[in-house]
Amino acid sequence: MDLAGLSFLGLGVPALTPDWGRMVFDGQTAVQQGYPLSAILPSAFIVLTVVAFNVVGERWVDRVARRDR
Repeated sequence: MDLAGLSFLGLGVPALTPDWGRMVFDGQTAVQQGYPLSAILPSAFIVLTVVAFNVVGERWVDRVARRDR
């Protein structure tokens, strides 16, 4: 998420390297031209990835906590 945020601001990976944050940044101009999916899809994938890692992490912590009892 940090890398996507930095890439969105132009401080992440180089411009020619594919990155979700860069795709959201580039998609902003396409949204104004009537193509909202070019910014919505990379944003959705960022959100889904972060949520998936959080869910997996929480379940892993619960399993480890059960073993310690």
